[in-house]
Amino acid sequence: MLARRSGIPTFLAALLAVAACARPSAPPAEPKRPSPTLARSVPRFDPEPPLHCPDGPPPPREEQNSRDARPLPIRALYLHEEKRAPGARARRIDLGDHYVDFIVAGDYASSTGIGFGWMDPGDSVPLTLDAEVDERWKAWNALKSARLKAFVEASAYGNELETTTGDRAECARRGMEHARTRADALTDAAKRAAAEIVGSLKHRPARTTSEKYVLATALDALDSLASGNAEALPLYAEVVADTRAPAALRAAAADFAASLTIGKTSDAITYLRVVDQLSDERDRRAYALLKIGQLAKDDREALEALTKAMSLATSGPEGNRWNIACDAAQELSDRTMDDEALQPAIDCANEMAFVYPDDPDALLVAPVLARALVRRDRALPEKATIPMDYAGALGRALADEALDVHDYDRARHAARVGADLAPNSKEAPGLLHLLEDLETDPAVRTAIQERRDGQYGPDSAWFLQRVSELSGVPSPTPPTTVEERVRLLHDSGRTVSIPEVGSVAEKTELQDRASSAVTACARPIGSRTPKSIHLSIDTTGKLPRTTATPDGPIARCIAKQAKRFFRSVGPARIDIDLRNVEMAQSESTR
Repeated sequence: MLARRSGIPTFLAALLAVAACARPSAPPAEPKRPSPTLARSVPRFDPEPPLHCPDGPPPPREEQNSRDARPLPIRALYLHEEKRAPGARARRIDLGDHYVDFIVAGDYASSTGIGFGWMDPGDSVPLTLDAEVDERWKAWNALKSARLKAFVEASAYGNELETTTGDRAECARRGMEHARTRADALTDAAKRAAAEIVGSLKHRPARTTSEKYVLATALDALDSLASGNAEALPLYAEVVADTRAPAALRAAAADFAASLTIGKTSDAITYLRVVDQLSDERDRRAYALLKIGQLAKDDREALEALTKAMSLATSGPEGNRWNIACDAAQELSDRTMDDEALQPAIDCANEMAFVYPDDPDALLVAPVLARALVRRDRALPEKATIPMDYAGALGRALADEALDVHDYDRARHAARVGADLAPNSKEAPGLLHLLEDLETDPAVRTAIQERRDGQYGPDSAWFLQRVSELSGVPSPTPPTTVEERVRLLHDSGRTVSIPEVGSVAEKTELQDRASSAVTACARPIGSRTPKSIHLSIDTTGKLPRTTATPDGPIARCIAKQAKRFFRSVGPARIDIDLRNVEMAQSESTR
């Protein structure tokens, strides 16, 4: 999921950083009794240089306020209906012709960023190999594990370097350089080990199924940057097709084959379904279903796979259950299937607030939940709740999501309520900063600024608590000093420019809103591209009412999306003719 899929988990890096300077790690173990050839591929390292770190653990973090687990109704943060001042007069706005691209044929596979082959082909795959190949296989896997450990350590030392000074910083710098040197050496050694596996198996006249799998994996590793490995894929396919081979071996081969057929979505999905059918590993099956949901062009097929992935992932206590479930919720939200995405996102938010009380939004679930909420055109039930601790994270995410669709009223409401309900959260001063920018009354703006500076300034308890937290927890991004990071947190507002009523800027923004509604429908829905569509929007009620003509799938989609893009306009009746750019260009050449 969740914004945070391809890097080292924050909590893992933090744990490693805490232990890094106090107890340097041992060099990777060499395989037992290596053959003469293997011995040349396993690097030997000098003992790590002594790291002159100060004795004792990092500065202790101040105790957090006791966790507030009271249930908070989400609708307290989520402004559903618009509020109208008594006697507000409606305006009529004719925006005339506006040229847009109606359909951009979407291919979900091009933007998913999926990491296939997520499980290392190690002990979980049953293999029958002769002594020589088995020894090379185990040595290669040991090198890859040691390489990953070295990269994690280098990252942890680097993060530690950003938050420390003096002797401790020098300790972290030397540790990072040494870990990087080991990682580079292990990378080269792993390549040599893979090449030796290829050399011993590629020219055998008859290979077993296990040998085909090992050879394919080594070939794939040597050509990992290629979009498809012409040599590895047929070998994986043969393993998948061998019904006499163990199911776990066929499932692992299908998982890797899917990664090599990413350019041909139908083949990738076919292989992923084999993983779901044959594997007895819950996490592997759940990830395969998640990938199907991310790749499928048909929303119904995606919904079925994602729902099954969430159910499977959360059926046991161990593994990557909530990572998978929250990623599935995000994909549902991206596809605008509001009702299906909403409850999983709420479940993820509640689980994260429980698992990480110091950082309720550790997996960045709040933006997923906010997206599902903003795309929903129905009121929330009372039972839709989150822990009170989550109010700051969700308030910020709701405000940002609302601003993305120019919904200033909803952003203002989320910022105000989030800051009031979670005054000790890390998002609180940023919410006030945003609220200050959204406020039009100068006196109110001044009062907000005074509150922010007084309650969250450099001498405040909030500021000192954030400094204490960041001093003990490494950060993945610059700037390098704790104080600078806290000030960024304090001033993490978002510049908002609300156009004046009747101005040229307002007309331009309203046209942008209409274009956004069209863009939200940019997917291959199997309908003829229209020449033009007339869109009418009525914002005089508590919710926008929209119609688009002539009727059709594209027009209905645009009318639905326009309901969320034309909030916070004030009472108005708006008309705009959306002309197809491609049609206009083709007509001009006749």
